Amino acid sequence: MFGEGLKAPSSAVVSHLASSTRIDEVEPEDNEFKKLLNCNHGVQFHRGCIESWLKDHSTCPLCRSHVQRPVHQRLNAYMFKLRDNIVLYCNIALENVASSINGDCQDC
Repeated sequence: MFGEGLKAPSSAVVSHLASSTRIDEVEPEDNEFKKLLNCNHGVQFHRGCIESWLKDHSTCPLCRSHVQRPVHQRLNAYMFKLRDNIVLYCNIALENVASSINGDCQDC
């Protein structure tokens, strides 16, 4: 319906995303270190370094285990894509309406 057929995520999808392997804080939010929870080595990474790494990679820089972004980041990315598809769909619909009002209908 909206561009590439995106629809709102089901509660099962949201639950799966929330339970998937994730990055988590070792200390409160203002700390400068993070660790990757699914890695057995337990290394803490400097926050800026690991966030920079994870912008281009979906793996731990040491053991290459797959790491998923936190659920809120994945849902935000999904919602932005959904919004873009809705805007595209609405623009196409408005262009079609404007064309038919102006008598530019190709079917007439």
